Amino acid sequence: GCSDEASVTVEQNITHADAVITGNDILTFDLTSVTLDASSSTADGDFTYLWSNGATTASINVNEAGTYTVTITGENGCSDEASVTVEKNDTTADAVITGNEILNCNTTSITLDASTSTADGNFTYLWSDGSTGATLTVTAPGIYSVTVTGENGCSDEASVTVEQNITPAEAAITGNEILTCELTSITLNAGSSTADGTASYLWNDGSTEATLTVTAPGIYSVTVTGENGCSDEASVTVEQNITHAD
Repeated sequence: GCSDEASVTVEQNITHADAVITGNDILTFDLTSVTLDASSSTADGDFTYLWSNGATTASINVNEAGTYTVTITGENGCSDEASVTVEKNDTTADAVITGNEILNCNTTSITLDASTSTADGNFTYLWSDGSTGATLTVTAPGIYSVTVTGENGCSDEASVTVEQNITPAEAAITGNEILTCELTSITLNAGSSTADGTASYLWNDGSTEATLTVTAPGIYSVTVTGENGCSDEASVTVEQNITHAD
């Protein structure tokens, strides 16, 4: 009739693991890598990490877009998984300048315009003179450039060479003589004038030819204008001697 009894207490540890990943950001031309951090995860005891790329540290550096997963395993064997998708914004910038013209005596200023450029988001402008607007007013010849930078840090540069043609005009009148009883008309000639390209003529009587026939004394002037808008004026005084013989 002798008996004995023994007992044990079976305990249970099913503390749950909770995997968390912080630090996710969009990769750009400025931000070329991000650090994914799972150290704020919780699990039983000294838990372990196992990333989808094989890493076993609490954090990993990522420089490529994709989905990254970490598995947290506690000392009790309970595990949890978390994943994040790292995105990449590599939208390129394309700088464009329009509005370039040759400066001359008529066109003394031009507006260079970069507003047709493209880049990520609300992009910025930076001209070679330090200006930051979409347009730039130019009054002198030279090389002008603009750098367009998108929100993702991607930038592009465009440049134009502004030229200037201010070749001066030089008006000249030949053929002036004194009108007399025998010489009743003369031809004033501005054809030896010089100007840019094909010159135009405007006499003070409204004539537009290179020559002007004159039958009366007086002051005659001509304005010579080149294709670049530069002009010059010349004038002569035509005299008359019709003193009668007696």
